[in-house]
Amino acid sequence: MQVIANSGNGSSEPAVNVLLVDDRRENLVTLEALLADLGAHLVYAHSGHEALKHLLQEDFALIILDVQMPQMDGFETARLIHERERTRDIPIIFLTAVYKNETHQERGYAIGAVDYILKPFDPLMLRTKVGSFIEVARKRAELQAEIHRRQEAEAELVRLNTTLERQVEERTKALAAANQKLEQAARAKDQFLAMLAHELRNPLAPLLTLSERLLHRQHDPVAIREASQLLERSVKHLVRLIDDLLDVTRIASGKINIEKKPVAFTAIVEQAREQVRPWLDRHRFVATLPEEPVWLEGDPSRLLQVLSNLLHNAAKFTAPGGAITLSAERAAGELVIKIIDNGIGIPGELLKDIFEPFRQADTSIERSQGGLGIGLALVKTLVEMHGGTVHAASEGAGRGSEFIVRLPALTELPELPTPTAAARAVPTPGRRLLVVDDNVDAAESLAVMLGMWGYTVEMAYDGPSAIERARANPPDGAILDIGLPQMNGYEVARRLRADPATKDALLLALSGYGQDEDRQRAREAGFDHHFVKPIEPSALRAWLAKHWQAGHDKEPEY
Repeated sequence: MQVIANSGNGSSEPAVNVLLVDDRRENLVTLEALLADLGAHLVYAHSGHEALKHLLQEDFALIILDVQMPQMDGFETARLIHERERTRDIPIIFLTAVYKNETHQERGYAIGAVDYILKPFDPLMLRTKVGSFIEVARKRAELQAEIHRRQEAEAELVRLNTTLERQVEERTKALAAANQKLEQAARAKDQFLAMLAHELRNPLAPLLTLSERLLHRQHDPVAIREASQLLERSVKHLVRLIDDLLDVTRIASGKINIEKKPVAFTAIVEQAREQVRPWLDRHRFVATLPEEPVWLEGDPSRLLQVLSNLLHNAAKFTAPGGAITLSAERAAGELVIKIIDNGIGIPGELLKDIFEPFRQADTSIERSQGGLGIGLALVKTLVEMHGGTVHAASEGAGRGSEFIVRLPALTELPELPTPTAAARAVPTPGRRLLVVDDNVDAAESLAVMLGMWGYTVEMAYDGPSAIERARANPPDGAILDIGLPQMNGYEVARRLRADPATKDALLLALSGYGQDEDRQRAREAGFDHHFVKPIEPSALRAWLAKHWQAGHDKEPEY
């Protein structure tokens, strides 16, 4: 039975048919939901045979074809499609969650596929590719209609021939330029995805070997300490990659915000040095700062991100033992920061695009520096959001590089608050905490850490169980994962706030989502604070101590 999803946009644009072939109906429904608003007419086929019948009856601009199907798989279906004169030029995109090795991919491309996408895939990437094919087909149909109209108005076209030729030439140039940009963007995207896979695997590899090492050397304190340090570095590397990716997404969607306040520049430098210490320790690093205190009006976390990214970049592209310097001086109401290295330098052809996302000097498989090519793009955006500028200079490959950041400096020193007991807070043992997470390993590891700090900890692994435990033995506080089964963390928080026995308990949200709307939703549900996974132990410990030593008088700090 033929199943057709009418996804047209109701306009007068030519209809474009896209054939979706998959033996699993849920996959077809998912594809329809993803592609429905692209303005194409989506046609279902549940097998290769059904797909061939549709192709005899209708014309299609694109075929999205599952590889693993009974009776006739995607490869055989594609072969038969391309053997027919009428259908041999229809582009085919393969989707598969099973046939993932290079041999299968080579077979798919050899049959004539335009792309071979592995599940799970990036929805935006697929939408972009399908949208391009739909647009090309629509343009082709429009062009054919235009040809017909020209034939009907041949006499008039003779008179306008000169003007028309000029317009066609200009349009062709514009289309060629646009096509070139699309090709460049596609290449950058492909390189980025390859680099992302590589960079995520790098810190994951030592995590696997560390677990084996710890199992066999449980009684060796030196081995445990070294393994713990390596584990911390690997996790921080992963967090850094994920944070940069999230920030790039926020910038692209215009959702990145900064919260300005007076910031001591020396404090930012010290935090950046500490954050990048594992990489800086391999080099000769010198920092020269103004003798007088320098204050900036900015977001401390974002300014820290700027400095740490630039220092990390310098360390990454400088050989071990190389020189890296950081200097800063006041000049005409600005703070001029220079980070100079004697590393691999920047080729002249790359220098003008160095702050563009995904731009790197070396994108080959043998590249040793790593990275996603988005750190400098973040630096430029964040500096400009603070009213500053950033500039890169290099005399070429092998000649080192220099990055100059200019930021507005405060002309008057701000009044510093008197340190409070909360600012010098230490953990407050004896408090009872409830840890709620459906990931048993995550819950147990967090409970062990809290226990080491002197807290009494209970655990629950779903929403209803958490409420039941809290009512039976009201805790002083609860740390709730948001994505809980049966009842999510927001609802658990609302119910705890509504219960007289737990309405005053400290509630901390723990989530993999950390955008402003996520924090706002946590606040509205009654949480005191929103932590983003993976939680930083020192930050959690300090926050707990500060909360209980400062009391509950003030609004939650987000």
